[in-house]
Amino acid sequence: MPPYLVESRGFFWQSELVVPDTHFAHPTSVPGVLRVSETGRIDLELDAPLGRPDPVDRVSRLFHQGPVEGSVAGVLTGTDERVWLGGLSRNGGNTHTDGPSTEAYLASQCLISHDRFNAEKVLRFSRLDIPLDGLEDWLVLRSIKVRKTERTVSATYRSPAAQRWSLKGQTLELARWIDGPHAPKMREVAWQERASLRLLRSKRTLTAHDAIDLTSKIQDLLILLTDSNRGVPFPILRRTRKSPPVRLYYRRARRGPEPVIWDQCFASFGLCREPFGAVLENWLGLYDRFGPGVHLYLGNRRGQVMYPEHRFASLVWGLEALHRTLYPAPATHPNLVAKVQRILDAIATKKDRDWAERWLPQSDEPSLATRIAQLLATLPLEFQLGQLKTFAERCAKRRNDVSHFGGRRAPGDYDAFVDDIQLLSSALSVLYHALLLHLAGLPTSLVQRRFIDGHSSFAAVRVLEDAGLTLLSDQTVAAGEDQAISSQRDV
Repeated sequence: MPPYLVESRGFFWQSELVVPDTHFAHPTSVPGVLRVSETGRIDLELDAPLGRPDPVDRVSRLFHQGPVEGSVAGVLTGTDERVWLGGLSRNGGNTHTDGPSTEAYLASQCLISHDRFNAEKVLRFSRLDIPLDGLEDWLVLRSIKVRKTERTVSATYRSPAAQRWSLKGQTLELARWIDGPHAPKMREVAWQERASLRLLRSKRTLTAHDAIDLTSKIQDLLILLTDSNRGVPFPILRRTRKSPPVRLYYRRARRGPEPVIWDQCFASFGLCREPFGAVLENWLGLYDRFGPGVHLYLGNRRGQVMYPEHRFASLVWGLEALHRTLYPAPATHPNLVAKVQRILDAIATKKDRDWAERWLPQSDEPSLATRIAQLLATLPLEFQLGQLKTFAERCAKRRNDVSHFGGRRAPGDYDAFVDDIQLLSSALSVLYHALLLHLAGLPTSLVQRRFIDGHSSFAAVRVLEDAGLTLLSDQTVAAGEDQAISSQRDV
């Protein structure tokens, strides 16, 4: 993979300046180079200060690091593509009295298109395309048909009709097409079927910030469905159906390099095709409603190395946050208030009374173990009697060890302590994953299938058993499951 997705020289100017009709760039533009990395780091290095400031201003700007108001427009050399850069911060430079001065900027957003950006209007778009490169196995793309005889080999492709789902105020569609070189005579042929999720807005248009937010949330759902860290490429925007595409780049975490593998997916697209639009719509609401209850799990899926204690604590914190939103604490019962007050009144020493007031319960909130057990009990899974309660109590105890003691309560075998929380973390991760998809409306049969008769169910069952959770052997997949599932390759 090349070190940069974009690396090109061009001319750049302040975006609020209007370019004359007979010019390709503003008269005050300065040359420079634009680079965009795979993680969306956007660097602009200019051969002269932007806006041609006076010498005093040049020096003050050199020592001012941090955010800069406004945005930058530009045109790239060779391709004639137009550029818009937003979320600017100064990133160094130098100034000379007898030679050229330079400036450098970082940007949080970069738009590139063959269409000019209007300096006088807020950039808004009606279409968002999210390429699904690397997710072909999840989609099970197999529309290229090959026929071979003794003397001929032929390949045919009929583009499937786009699949559509109606969402509130917008339409979601899955478009598929074939990509590759086409010529009357070729020495070799390489065709690839590709796909993209397209969000078409019929009412409210999108800003670049809206597109980044939507792409990130949709990517997180795909990470859960594929059970991978692959993610999606940078999205493409359009003002109208026929307008030139606008490539959008922004800072993000590095994606996993390996393509998705069909038999490791939580639920392939073929199995969740019909409810996919509803699941996505539920997911977008779930994401906003539960906040940290979603984010703390997804933070464990970013491919970052974490210490065992940190990973375990973040999973428990996430479940606790999820429970607090799903089951708000009831109003404190008057009997509890009266009981606490009687105890405080019976304590003669003010110092002791103040201490007791800090530690006596002020509300009827459930314990952490109760929260964990109640949440996991909502999954469509049945465990052997008492195991879920015991598991939740172990998790609560270990969380308290980590949060209040930094790990072990007393000196001892640290390796045994770490081994225990890693077993608990693995089981919590599997169940937390299923719980989020269950809350998003993934059919019950598909949630159960992950643990009962799916392609990788043996691995999930092994993780649970290592943590002391045994699924009842007489569980069956919920009614309504496609009878052909067991004989198909998740299509």
